[in-house]
Amino acid sequence: MKIGVVSVHITTCEFRHENRQLQLLTATDVTEEIFRAACRVFDKLWDKKTPLRQIGVHTSRVQMNGGRQYNLFDLQKFDRLEILDRL
Repeated sequence: MKIGVVSVHITTCEFRHENRQLQLLTATDVTEEIFRAACRVFDKLWDKKTPLRQIGVHTSRVQMNGGRQYNLFDLQKFDRLEILDRL
């Protein structure tokens, strides 16, 4: 299974809720790619000052193992990471 969207949800200490999502260029099952997408969304969402009570990461747009649309410069990188995830 591969995912196409990564969402991050935060709750502040004052119980204020915020969430954002990022649609990936191509669906993925690579842990490193999902982690980096979640970090990018979190960095845009949190002001780095307000204390947080809760952080959630969700994925959506799940699809069966389809092909990957490779970027010219990322071809070897994601092949290697997919192999590492299988180990």
